[in-house]
Amino acid sequence: MDKLQRARRYLRMRLRGLLEELQGGKVTSINIQMYESHYKEQKENLKKIHMEIINAITNDEEEEAMMVQCMEDERCLLEIGNLLSIIKQSAQTEGRSERNTATQVTLPQICLPVFNGSIAEWLSFADLFKAAVDGNSAISNAQRLQYLKGALRGEAANVIKHLPITEQNYAGAWDLLERRYNNMRLVANTTIQRLLRFQMKKGEGSLRSLLDTFYETDKSLTTLSPDLNKWELVISNIILNHVEEEVRHAWELSLEDTDVPTLQKLLNFLEVRTRCDGKHHTLLHYEPKKNFSTWSQNEVLLPTVDISIEDDNGKVHRLRALLDSGSQFNLIPGEVAKKLRMRQKSSSINISTAAGNLQLPNSVDLKISTPVYKKTAKCYVVEKLHVTLPSSRITTSEWKHIEGLELADKQFYEPRKVDLILGVGICSELMADGLIRGTPT
Repeated sequence: MDKLQRARRYLRMRLRGLLEELQGGKVTSINIQMYESHYKEQKENLKKIHMEIINAITNDEEEEAMMVQCMEDERCLLEIGNLLSIIKQSAQTEGRSERNTATQVTLPQICLPVFNGSIAEWLSFADLFKAAVDGNSAISNAQRLQYLKGALRGEAANVIKHLPITEQNYAGAWDLLERRYNNMRLVANTTIQRLLRFQMKKGEGSLRSLLDTFYETDKSLTTLSPDLNKWELVISNIILNHVEEEVRHAWELSLEDTDVPTLQKLLNFLEVRTRCDGKHHTLLHYEPKKNFSTWSQNEVLLPTVDISIEDDNGKVHRLRALLDSGSQFNLIPGEVAKKLRMRQKSSSINISTAAGNLQLPNSVDLKISTPVYKKTAKCYVVEKLHVTLPSSRITTSEWKHIEGLELADKQFYEPRKVDLILGVGICSELMADGLIRGTPT
């Protein structure tokens, strides 16, 4: 079994290398046949390895984990196949007419802007990219998506890296980027912070730099929104610069849209926070609440997600996690960490709770993945975690608003044990934009 897993990892590494070469423009009409042959060979080898591993699996848990990995491999193969088809199609259309030939030859010469995920640069990047690529009627949507992927770096590239290059996916890729970066509030805050954090230096040019920064900031904010209250924006950002990171995270998560909030809304939020000042975990630190006996009217459904965790031996386990935007930390019970055979590291930390200080002496590094998300995160080890959600079975027959949706926890309505808690750092990345509301009951 170990030999099969090593062989599979080697084949996946070669396929990823092939994908990077395709995305990097190293494949041409001259050498495409060689790449096609290599692709077909590796595809057959991987298929054979998959079948051998599945036949060797002895329990349902391993089989389920293997199926998740197979789906990831299929997505990689699909993207490679689409890229090869696009390049091959472009090569076949060369020479059909003088006009088309000229277009195909000059196409790679387009000078594209680069975007690395900086909020302040999004609007400029979007305008330049659309002018250079969307305005060229000779380019297909699949080619536009290929150009878009080539223009993204770092965090921005990760947003759409799982989308195969197809005609239909270009609009979806652009929509994902718009949702992540076309955020008026974050653009305004980033712009004003550049002025607030300006550092004066000795020299004749320092005063000129300060004035240039002010004029640029003022012009950018006016362009962003002529009706923006710049004075409130300045005061709000000065206040936020003086609060702890935890409070800033909670403030961002409390906002339901991308508009710039008023100063009064921020002050109201901070007034509420003063009632419970200090680090805490929402499952350990709480105010007494009324007990409810029925789900339908009173209980709040907390967000859960089924995730894959890869242990130190490369074996994948399926766990259920609670997403807690009120927690600074990721928590995992000792029994689960032991089951995963994760190496624990000494990293003592104290959490303030209603019952006093809770010391967490150890942590583990978890390799977390879902079909659209991967990250290695530090998770602090707690002795036990007695959380079962929901408290009773939920009847969802009247929940028409979620029909057809791809849910992160398909059995959210069944009371089940929670294996770990993911705090605000991961919660903010996993949560998709948008809110779907049902009919009030």
